[in-house]
Amino acid sequence: MHHTDATRNRTRQHGAAGLLLLAVVCLASASASAQTYAIMPDRSQASYTVSEKVVGLSLPRDAVGVSKLVSGSVVFGDGGALQAGSELRVDLRDLSSDQARRDNFIKRNTLQTDTYPDAVLVPTTVSGLPWPLPQSGSADIEVIGDLTVHGTTKTLTWTGTAGFDGQTVTIDLSTDVTFDDFALDRPTVGPILAVSDPIHLEVQAAFARAD
Repeated sequence: MHHTDATRNRTRQHGAAGLLLLAVVCLASASASAQTYAIMPDRSQASYTVSEKVVGLSLPRDAVGVSKLVSGSVVFGDGGALQAGSELRVDLRDLSSDQARRDNFIKRNTLQTDTYPDAVLVPTTVSGLPWPLPQSGSADIEVIGDLTVHGTTKTLTWTGTAGFDGQTVTIDLSTDVTFDDFALDRPTVGPILAVSDPIHLEVQAAFARAD
């Protein structure tokens, strides 16, 4: 009787060890199949465009601010699905437009970059992206992700294109948000009378295979 119980215990232990080994093999296989693409900083930028009414002008004009400090990477798993660890980060302290007064006001009052220096996009799903990634050509894509700005996170849908050139992928994506989406105060500085929604956001970035 005791011998039978011992045999059963050994069988259970061997079975558990086998399951653990299988899990490790599966994880290793998944890790091996993952592909990471890292931002190429010298070929990437993020921007906003917003309509503003200015003293002395009968029609609104577009104000455009650009940050060239973009970092991060995206990780693809089987079938091109986005994996944990995918993140794009934009340094909002680098934002600049054609007016330094506007830039200073937006950084100090609207975005409060001393407290919230970065905008962070965590992409969760992508559609329209061919897989495996081709060596040339382009594709229309849609990316859904969580954007955090000014301490507030909102899920957004971005649309645009992806281009392919060997081990390099470029994207041009955009979306629209409002000031209220991220609890932002509207700029009112100098000759600017009013600023209206939406805020048009755009990311132009190049990625290089990193693994």
